Amino acid sequence: MDHPKTDEVRFKGLDLNLLAALEALLTEQNVTQAAARLNLTQSATSSALARLREQLGDELLVQTGRSLAPSPYAMELLPKVRAILQRIERDVLRKSGSDPRAATRRVRIMASDYVSIVSLAPGLARLADAAPGLSFEIVRISDTPHEAIESYSVDLLIAPDVFISARHPSAEFFRDDYVALGCANNRSLYEDLSLEDFLAMPHVIVRFQQNGNPTHDDHFLQRHGHLKVMSVSVPSHALIPYMLEKTARVSVVQRKQAVEFCGKFALKFIELPAQIPQIVEVFQWHQSNAADQVLQYVRGELLASKT
Repeated sequence: MDHPKTDEVRFKGLDLNLLAALEALLTEQNVTQAAARLNLTQSATSSALARLREQLGDELLVQTGRSLAPSPYAMELLPKVRAILQRIERDVLRKSGSDPRAATRRVRIMASDYVSIVSLAPGLARLADAAPGLSFEIVRISDTPHEAIESYSVDLLIAPDVFISARHPSAEFFRDDYVALGCANNRSLYEDLSLEDFLAMPHVIVRFQQNGNPTHDDHFLQRHGHLKVMSVSVPSHALIPYMLEKTARVSVVQRKQAVEFCGKFALKFIELPAQIPQIVEVFQWHQSNAADQVLQYVRGELLASKT
């Protein structure tokens, strides 16, 4: 009598062991990186891709030059696969009442580098001691961050409240206001500077993506007819201080970030000569993860470590 292989579980012809491989391959779009995530050899991961192509009747990943790109069917499939895996983890593998500090799991968080610098870094340092089995992947924020929650691309989104979805639960993380930042020797940057003179100075601005949405402060200023003179555009807040030192440039940044930068670079900040509303950074998670004990614990620890 034939017996099925013990390491292979099938449902209507599909090897369920391949679901995790499918998610990793479609997310990474790179066999080597997917293999590292799965803790498999590159050969085994390539074999898994070949089996998936055969069983699903689709190329899934298509060679485009030197890289792989997902097929239309793969793009449609990915959020569904993520949802299935999350439900298995939440409803089947996770025990109710278990201690989240003992969990072994990777948590994907979408956040800007600003949030990562001022709040995630101290929070994750706290979690490294309290819950060593948890690992974290920080995903760069996109122009449509709510879609990452809808598609199960991330477990937790941290974004300004204006960018979140009304369909999923959220909670405030922290608030911050804005200041004007410049080189410590910049004599043109002084208290009581007029808004007109400040806007005429050469500015360093942040654009996360080419032709991307303006940042919170730029959006407000532009809406009220105020335009900065752009000198340098950078894709990351972390690059701002390097573009300000030993120059006459200035930048509008969040106060928490300015304090962080001034502690490491020869910079100074003054009160901004304009009333820009505070930025409110919030957590958001998929409604199906509302009872996720690990995510509840992570949010709590991040809140406890905020400055």
